[in-house]
Amino acid sequence: MTLQEAQQQKPLPPSGLTIIQLPDGLQLQWQAVRGSIAHYTIYRIEEKGKPQKIESITAWKETELQTNRKYEFTDTTPQNGFSYTYSISATHINGNESDPSDEVNVRYQTPTVE
Repeated sequence: MTLQEAQQQKPLPPSGLTIIQLPDGLQLQWQAVRGSIAHYTIYRIEEKGKPQKIESITAWKETELQTNRKYEFTDTTPQNGFSYTYSISATHINGNESDPSDEVNVRYQTPTVE
């Protein structure tokens, strides 16, 4: 593979996306992608809507030894009782964006205080 071919390839999509419900929002966690990743983009689909970019997270400098690193982001804007679908993409330093991660669906329920 030539350098030019390598620069045209997309990175792998992030994996291991999970969502934790918090009193003030939804916390997303995912595994880092190996390689020279510039940033991760978080997409959200509101009920029957289209994917919307809601945040971009700058990637840390990765090394081969940091393969188990996780990223997280807390979405503080979900509304009680609404369903959301999230996915994450990774963008290489050459500007190529990965395919989206597997989607995760959640219905946000504000915790009740007794």
